[in-house]
Amino acid sequence: MLSPTGWGALVGGAALTGVGYGFGYTEAAVLGLAGLLAVAVALLWTGRAPRLAVRRRVTPRKVARGDRAEGTVVLTSAQGRTRRGLELTDMCGDTPLTLHVPPLAQGAAHTVRYALPTERRGRITLGPLRLERTDP
Repeated sequence: MLSPTGWGALVGGAALTGVGYGFGYTEAAVLGLAGLLAVAVALLWTGRAPRLAVRRRVTPRKVARGDRAEGTVVLTSAQGRTRRGLELTDMCGDTPLTLHVPPLAQGAAHTVRYALPTERRGRITLGPLRLERTDP
């Protein structure tokens, strides 16, 4: 799926290519084709979703306000090697917690630990847990 920047590059590349060919501006046509090629490479890069097994654990289950609570996510590569540019985002209430995931070999596991905010009283909702591929 294209981001707003990707859509801009696609539209801009198509416009530059059309204007370049239509009015005989070779430089504009080449720049537009480079933009279209960049969008095509980005789609190939992000097209295949990584196959990961994910387990999340929160310890301890109950805490007093201000005490330490920790979220732990264990990622295991289920098929092939993962690429660079993976980010794990966990929603903690209204606050997104974003963590970078290194490349993983097949069958390799990586544990990510992060502190959970406990400044206020009440139940804190977690999730959804999202894994997104970003620019390399």
